[in-house]
Amino acid sequence: MRYKYLILIAFFIVSIKIRSQVPIIATAWKDQVTSYEELVPIDKNNFLQYDYSSIFSNQNRFKGDLWSSYIGVFGPKNTRIEFHLQAIKSTDETYQIKGFSKLGKNIRSLEGLFKIKNFFKSENRDICFMLFEYNLKEPGDRNGDGYFTGIGSIVFQVSDNDNTVNIFWAASGELRKYNNVFAGTWNRYNSKVSRECVFSFSPTGFAQLPFREYFYKEFEEDDECKCNYDIKEEFMKYGWEGYYGGSKDDWWYDLEVFFE
Repeated sequence: MRYKYLILIAFFIVSIKIRSQVPIIATAWKDQVTSYEELVPIDKNNFLQYDYSSIFSNQNRFKGDLWSSYIGVFGPKNTRIEFHLQAIKSTDETYQIKGFSKLGKNIRSLEGLFKIKNFFKSENRDICFMLFEYNLKEPGDRNGDGYFTGIGSIVFQVSDNDNTVNIFWAASGELRKYNNVFAGTWNRYNSKVSRECVFSFSPTGFAQLPFREYFYKEFEEDDECKCNYDIKEEFMKYGWEGYYGGSKDDWWYDLEVFFE
C-alpha cells in the first residue's frame, strides 16, 4: 500500500513538472483558439503529410522565401521585439528552426523547433487551424541568454489543385488574430527570470496581439469599422517610435549568411 502511495506521489510531481514547462499565457492562448465556436478536432495523422514550412513563412520578399519576419512585445513594458526565422521540415511533426531575435540593439542567434500538436477544422468553411509548440534557444555564450517557448497558431487551407497548404487571408481581416501568432515566455538560463513575449506577422492593423488589449488605443465614435488597431502613445518610447502599420526593418539582411 505504501509502495502504491509513493508511486502516486511521484506521478503527481512529474505531472506538475510537465505542465509547468508550458507557460500559463501559452495555455491561455491554446484555450482561446480552441474555444472558437466553429472548430472541431480532426485526426492529426491525416494532415501530417503536408509540408507546412511555407506557411511558417510570410514570404515577404520573394516566392518560396523560407525566412519569416515577426514583431511583438516583450516583458511588462511591452518593448518591441522582432524575429527573423527559417523553418525546415525535419519530421512529420517537427520543423527545425534557425534565425535571430532583436530586442533593442541586442541581436541574438536562435535555434530550435516547432512541434505540431493539434489540428482543427471549421464546421462551416473549408479552413483549418493548427496549434504548435515552439522552443527557440539563444546560444548561451553570454550572461543573460535564455530561450523562448510557448504555443503558436496558424489558419490555413489545403489547395485542391496541387495538394499544398496556404495561409488563410481574408480581405476583411477575419481570423487574422489567430494567424501566425506566438504566445509564451522568454526564460533566462539557470535562473527563474521569465518574461512574457507575444508576437505575430503584424501586431497592429486588422489584428491585435492576444492578452494585450491595454496596449492599443481605444476606438473613436466616428471610426468606421472599429477594426484597425493602433499602439497607445505611452508605449511608443519602448521601441515603437518608428513603427507604422506592418513596416519591418531589414536589420537581419546581412545575418542570414550566418547559417549558410
